[in-house]
Amino acid sequence: MNDRPDAFVFDAAKPGVVMINGVEKYPTRRRSTRAAFVAGDGEAWDTLELIDSSGDDLLEAAPELISLSTPEVTVVATGFEAMQACSRGGGLDRVVMAGSGRNDAFKEPPTMHGSGDPATTIGPSSTSR
Repeated sequence: MNDRPDAFVFDAAKPGVVMINGVEKYPTRRRSTRAAFVAGDGEAWDTLELIDSSGDDLLEAAPELISLSTPEVTVVATGFEAMQACSRGGGLDRVVMAGSGRNDAFKEPPTMHGSGDPATTIGPSSTSR
């Protein structure tokens, strides 16, 4: 983008709109089923927030890539220094996380939105901190 920090917010309830630094932008004139966001070259601290839809969504996260698939749209993003996803719209949402092969940790916020149920990790080396 530029040499200043940028904050992107994608809300699946408004799939044709993205907020960049608090300003609504319309990335396409027609309704698209796919969108991609690529942050700058690391000179600035770019952040991304993904907000789910009211349907059943899938969030897939890896160290350098995140994607949110809803019944309406799939969003893929890369290059962000900080990425956050919120599940508050309802539906049966799922998360798949892939590690980097280093000593990764999943950071669970102290309070969870929605039902209030804590996040659960499954697998032989799963940890929640």
